[in-house]
Amino acid sequence: MNLRSSARRIKRRLHSALFNPWLCLWHDLDVGSNCRFGNSRIVIRTNNGPIRIGKNCVINAVQLDGTLIVGDNVLINTGSHVVGAKEAVTIGNDVLIGPNVIIMSGQHQHRNPEVKIRLQGVVVSPVNIEDDVWIGAGAVILPG
Repeated sequence: MNLRSSARRIKRRLHSALFNPWLCLWHDLDVGSNCRFGNSRIVIRTNNGPIRIGKNCVINAVQLDGTLIVGDNVLINTGSHVVGAKEAVTIGNDVLIGPNVIIMSGQHQHRNPEVKIRLQGVVVSPVNIEDDVWIGAGAVILPG
C-alpha cells in the first residue's frame, strides 16, 4: 500500500463520516445520494436554516449558509458562495453554477442617500433559480 492510496482511503472515510445520517440530522443538513464535495475547505452553516441537497450533485463551493434547497444534478463550482439569509435560496434541478458566483437572499438597503448604508438595515427576500439554468462565472444574484 502506497502513501497516495492510503491518503485517498482516509479522505473517503472522512467524507463518509462528515456526511453520515446522524450528523446530517443533528446539523439540519440533508444530502442526497451520489453527491460529491470537492472543496476540502467548504464552510457549511445550518444555524440560519436547513440545507437540503438533492441527488447527484457536485458541490465545490466555498460557503453554503442559511436556508438552502438544492435540486438534483446540480453543479456549484469553485469559489462560489450561496447564502440564504433568513429567506431561502432555492436552486432547481440540472443547474450549472460557474466559478466565483455569489447568490444571496439578503442585501443592504440603500434607499435614502442621506443615511449611511450600514444604518439602513437589510432587505431579505427568497431567491428562486429555476430548472435547467446556467449561471456564468463571477455572476452575483441578489433578491428581487
